[in-house]
Amino acid sequence: MFIRRALFAIIPVLFVAILSSCGGAPAVPAPPVDDTGPPPSSFEPLSPDETKRLLAAFPALEPPDGTSDHPVELVLFADFKCPHCREFDRTVLPELKREWIDTGRARLVYVPLPILGPEAMDAAQAALFVYDRNPDAFFPFTEALYGENDPLTSARLQELIRKVDPEIDQASLPKADDRIEGAFRLAQAWGVNGVPTLFVDGEEVDPFDPDAIGRAIEEKGG
Repeated sequence: MFIRRALFAIIPVLFVAILSSCGGAPAVPAPPVDDTGPPPSSFEPLSPDETKRLLAAFPALEPPDGTSDHPVELVLFADFKCPHCREFDRTVLPELKREWIDTGRARLVYVPLPILGPEAMDAAQAALFVYDRNPDAFFPFTEALYGENDPLTSARLQELIRKVDPEIDQASLPKADDRIEGAFRLAQAWGVNGVPTLFVDGEEVDPFDPDAIGRAIEEKGG
């Protein structure tokens, strides 16, 4: 069972309130904050080395071996409960993969940013759990998550994990994942104010404009 600890307690209240939007959807209330500890404060600015370390912990779509030594890095922030993120996953991402990633000109780092409530948090933790056990199952699992119309309960998440890889041992399902904090730190440092948000080599680009994404990749040397 996925158990949410007081992770949101480390996320500044104002930051959560700003982030809690999906493609212009109304903001949801900020999660409750644990007031037994120190008052929430902004995350420290990230150094280039810390940014690189945080990004390296997340799943990525990589070019085929031998196609490129220096692909342009795309970074996607997304929430599995966001319908606009689902639209991106179904319409834009396949084109990016075909035109830019499979040809060796770009790679895409996928940063789950669960801003839309407890189910989003559980789904993000489940996705990272799947990635740790079988990296190849991560993107099939994200597709399964976006295909769900029913609540993403713990039982349903476990069913989806079994569907994408029956061999994954679910006895070690996580209570929390520190990478979620890392996702929020990255989002704040980069000025993310909603999902989906896409960066091309550190430059924010309209995630639903493939032409703009392509131009940005070319400008960055891809």
